Amino acid sequence: MTETEPGRLFDRLVEENKDLVYNLCYRILRNTEDAEDASQEVFISVYKSIDNFRGEADIRTWLYRIALNKALDIRKSKSAKKRAGIFLSIFGDNKPVMRLKAAYTSSPSRRVEDKERKEVLEEALNSIPEKQRTAILLSKIEGMPQKEIADIMRLSEGAVESLLSRAKKNLQDLLRDYYVSTLGETEG
Repeated sequence: MTETEPGRLFDRLVEENKDLVYNLCYRILRNTEDAEDASQEVFISVYKSIDNFRGEADIRTWLYRIALNKALDIRKSKSAKKRAGIFLSIFGDNKPVMRLKAAYTSSPSRRVEDKERKEVLEEALNSIPEKQRTAILLSKIEGMPQKEIADIMRLSEGAVESLLSRAKKNLQDLLRDYYVSTLGETEG
């Protein structure tokens, strides 16, 4: 192996996984700058600890675990400062990753309704316990299987299944009133 091969391998690792890491960080932090900072910290950690990677898990799982931990650390350190303004950062103009767009957003009233639904969903997600939120984001947004989520969160598959079940139940309870009132308005 030549001197530059490890550098090229790391560059390739970053290039192939930067969006994956950024998207996960963004979904947890809901702020572009924080997600960029977290992503950068993830790859610095990866660079410093690549020799410690034993290959027992998939490299993507290892990256997700590091990204999840970094994002949660940043979130915890900033939560007191950001609590009041968190919803402003969620739907500000600097949201390149927000991919939860409705299929039809042609009319202004439809766009307003879609934005309101996103806000209600984000509020509900932010009010469930952190482990449940993490599990549901990895499952439903990232499309990961329970085994991979278990590896990332360092839990058993049964624990992940339980977290997902409780998260769905909590979200249903939190969103029930909103959707009942919304459906009642459109049907009546």
